[in-house]
Amino acid sequence: EHELALKFAQDGNQNVPSVVREEVRQYCESTDKQRYEASTKMVNEYELKLGGLTDPYEVAVYVLLVRKELHKSLTPLVPTMQDWLWWQLCFVESPRCLVEPTLEALQKQLVKDSAHTKYNPEDPLLWFKSLLYTGLFEMGLHHLLTEINGFQVSAVHFAL
Repeated sequence: EHELALKFAQDGNQNVPSVVREEVRQYCESTDKQRYEASTKMVNEYELKLGGLTDPYEVAVYVLLVRKELHKSLTPLVPTMQDWLWWQLCFVESPRCLVEPTLEALQKQLVKDSAHTKYNPEDPLLWFKSLLYTGLFEMGLHHLLTEINGFQVSAVHFAL
């Protein structure tokens, strides 16, 4: 299951710090029970520190590793719509997530927050692209056809 990662760690790639290679090796050689125990320990540590965490980078690392509270505000780290969307997409239906975010839940969240993100003068196609990335093709096509001037032909091509 982890052969590629283990091979990478064992080959001694000099671009990766030795401590990271060692962690990868240990992870790959550990049992499911050991991984579960380590994950549980990290969740407990995160929950103990939760109120006192002020560094957004530390919070992001915990959220990434623990896969919990994925909708926690990380505005300093994901300041743009694209950053937020990619952050959310990396958790969709991940087998390691404790909260099991689904693409459907992300789609609902995106549509719910559409008033804030729909119109971006710097990138008029941002909303269209966001809808495409999350599989909302019909909504994206409708937006491209009716809301953005000069893209009607592109909308027809996309529909075909």
